[in-house]
Amino acid sequence: TLSSGQDTITDFNISEGDKIQLWKGNNAVVPLPTLSYSLNNNDANITWQSVSITVKNFQDYEQLNQYVEWMTIV
Repeated sequence: TLSSGQDTITDFNISEGDKIQLWKGNNAVVPLPTLSYSLNNNDANITWQSVSITVKNFQDYEQLNQYVEWMTIV
């Protein structure tokens, strides 16, 4: 679980059904637009509050939001 800091995903593969799951507390309201996506060379970056996730060799960063899921911690 990453609540702050940076993480790197090196083996993200859509054809294998990979998803990026972000966790939020039961009472937290976090709409997806609070995430920002960007491209740095061949890597996609997801930024949310104090969390930064780099997805290596994923250039279609504008479509990355389709593979991000919010999970609720109860």
